[in-house]
Amino acid sequence: MTTEQQTRARPAYREVEVDVEVRRREAASDGVVTLTLADPNGADLPEWAAGAHIDLLMTPSLVRQYSLCGDTANRAEWQVGVLLDPNSRGGSQFVHDKLHEGSTVRVRGRHRRHPNGADDRGGGSGRCRLAFVVRRQDPVVDGLRRRAAASR
Repeated sequence: MTTEQQTRARPAYREVEVDVEVRRREAASDGVVTLTLADPNGADLPEWAAGAHIDLLMTPSLVRQYSLCGDTANRAEWQVGVLLDPNSRGGSQFVHDKLHEGSTVRVRGRHRRHPNGADDRGGGSGRCRLAFVVRRQDPVVDGLRRRAAASR
């Protein structure tokens, strides 16, 4: 494997801290919102891989870490899903109450919390890992979708 291939397979992780804009906010399910974050000036965001996390710096004393999900090849935006925790210490409540389309929030990181599983095979847990696995199996899923549509 060449150095270039290794770099593409495993992005170099450097700590970043930037302001991002909430481009889209969607209700993913009951009590869960998905925020799509992008650079306010349209610049590419740093590369990331499955298993990466960012800190949302909502106030100086309110910082919470969330898993990045979505398309790792899409450098224009990052996505996080946030469950409204009924016992919230403030983070999920802030996201649900204050972060709407057009809002700006400071983010830090792209930490890898799952170093043993966060490589080109996927990593993390839950929705983010499932989304990654589905994308990795895209040709298979597309074939199944085409067959299902043809049989209707």
